[in-house]
Amino acid sequence: MSETTELMDVVKQTAFNVAGISEQMGILTTEIKTIKLEQRRQAEGLAAVNDRMQNYEDRIRVSRSEAQNIRRSIHERVCELLGIHYLDGVVANDCLYADKYYRGRFISRCYVDARNESRLGTPYYETYSRDYQEVLDYIARWVPPTGVEGYKAYLEMRMRK
Repeated sequence: MSETTELMDVVKQTAFNVAGISEQMGILTTEIKTIKLEQRRQAEGLAAVNDRMQNYEDRIRVSRSEAQNIRRSIHERVCELLGIHYLDGVVANDCLYADKYYRGRFISRCYVDARNESRLGTPYYETYSRDYQEVLDYIARWVPPTGVEGYKAYLEMRMRK
């Protein structure tokens, strides 16, 4: 065989190999496009599921124990601000006046302020679960807008009229 024939054979073989590789590359390109399209569809589906899950979580209300904890926190905060304490399960004698005349009104004021200034639900057991900690934090730092003594003076003035 002559060199030209050998060279022609090598060129034919190379052309055959290039054609085979080109065909395989076309198949790979098509497969990659299919995979990318499927991946995009899955990402869109996952985003839709995430949105639905977020919408669901946004509608969940506090549990019964969390609602009781909100109520208990308000009552404890008011007792703390007014200095009301208990002896043997009843209000101590030196706290009776504050308990009788201020406690209920302070509790009402705390509920109103918590609804206006944080995300306490109406009624309080309708608070969204996602807002639970924010509401508890607000209650823990709550003080009437006019201060404890200012609000007591306001209540005294209302009781006299």
